[in-house]
Formats: sequence, C-alpha cells, structure tokens
Amino acid sequence: MKTHFRLKSIGRFSLVLSIVSFVGCATLDQVSSDIKKATAPVAITDTLAQICQAAKSNKAQAESLYVGKSLTTNGIVKSIDSDYMVDIKGGAGWRVFLTADKVGIGAWTKNKASVTPLVVGKTAKVSGVVESVTNADRFVGCVISLGNATF
Repeated sequence: MKTHFRLKSIGRFSLVLSIVSFVGCATLDQVSSDIKKATAPVAITDTLAQICQAAKSNKAQAESLYVGKSLTTNGIVKSIDSDYMVDIKGGAGWRVFLTADKVGIGAWTKNKASVTPLVVGKTAKVSGVVESVTNADRFVGCVISLGNATF
C-alpha cells in the first residue's frame, strides 16, 4: 500500500513539476519579449521632410532628435553595393541607397539574403536605426543613414 501511494505521489509530483516547468518557460519567454520591447529603439513618427528640415535648421539638434531611433520608410532602390564601411563595423556588408520624397536613404546591413531580392528601380520597404542625418548631399539634398537595416 505504501509503495502504491509513493508511486502515485511521485507521478503527481512529476506532473506538477512538468506544469511548473512549462509555465516557467512561458514566463521566461514573456520576460524575454518584454526586454526586447523595452530595449528596442524608439520609432520615429516625423516625416522624412520634417527630419530633413530639422537637419537643415540645425544638424546637431537633428542628430540629437533622431540618431539611435528606428525609421521605417519606402523608397526606390538606386544602388546595391558591398560596403567597406560595414567592414569597419565588424564584417562584410551591403549598402543600399534609396530615394524617397527627394530624400536619400543610405541603409547598410550584413545580411546579404535581405538585399538579394531587391531590384534597382523598384520600390522597397526599409527599416533601420538612424546613424546620421545630413542636409549637405549635393545630389539629393538630405541623406539619412540607417544601420542594421532590414528590407
């Protein structure tokens, strides 16, 4: 009788332990998700024109407002090239130059697979973290540089 009771108790304990482990994993997944959300760059809500106007008015202030924040936009792909600057940042990479609303978007990534489907002359969506904003480009006027870009 005692052996039967112990086996039943061990079985129940194993079931409870399994449930607690599963719930613990679910909780850890939620914590991980919450941390990613909390540490993700703040998304920029200003338009490209507003960002460029800020750069034209005061580059230092514009960089304080936008550098380190995430930006998502659509643009026409103008070029796709390997980029030595990405090498300096820690490995071979790709720079994609797009234009959107008379604004140049220079986006770099280490992910060759993400640039492979892009086609020069076609529209693409790009997201990345702003690294710089300048209004000094003689060809398009304003250029926004994005790091860790996805397409």
